[in-house]
Amino acid sequence: MQICFFQDKGAVSLMPLTITRPPELLRAGILTIAEKWERILAPETVSRILPEYMDGVYPTDIPNEARPVIWINGRYLPSGDTSELDFLKGMLPDLKEDEGWTISGTPVLFKVSGKRSADLIRSRTVPATGLKLKEAKSGRLLEQSWQIFAFNAEEIEADLSLIPGLRSATDTGEFPGVYIDKPQHVFLGSDVKIEPGTVINASGGPVYFGDNA
Repeated sequence: MQICFFQDKGAVSLMPLTITRPPELLRAGILTIAEKWERILAPETVSRILPEYMDGVYPTDIPNEARPVIWINGRYLPSGDTSELDFLKGMLPDLKEDEGWTISGTPVLFKVSGKRSADLIRSRTVPATGLKLKEAKSGRLLEQSWQIFAFNAEEIEADLSLIPGLRSATDTGEFPGVYIDKPQHVFLGSDVKIEPGTVINASGGPVYFGDNA
């Protein structure tokens, strides 16, 4: 599978955060929006439409012209519900070229041929015509910068299912001198070190420690 992230005029509402980065590289929860999609879809190539002043700052691929490309609005957050993710992954292979989804009239995802996609990416153009779009059945659109914080707890929980190898902090002997409230809600990557005297309060939601933290 190949994907291409694009910006629409709604990215302006996420300024100043989107002045120096495209919206898909904003972090919502543990992962960026791009990382969420990449972990769900495992694409072979990742392209993006960038303003000229961001050229060379963020990586972008030119897709293989022989295979179609899934275009994803950089503000489109996938659902964290496992059943909805399975539904999403099952729907994408059946999506025909020039078909896709909207949220309240805003295009969020569609499939375009590899040849047309490569030409559009080179010209920094987002497909605007010839698309057959219907309302999406999962996910949500980031419309204001404050929503990054409002959605944070839900997005952290959703991201936990996308990060392999996590374990909960239920082994109380692993970190002597550390008090953990609700250890079943504390998730640890590999080689995590927590100093004695630390208090971790996970009563209000999950806490995540990444690898080597």
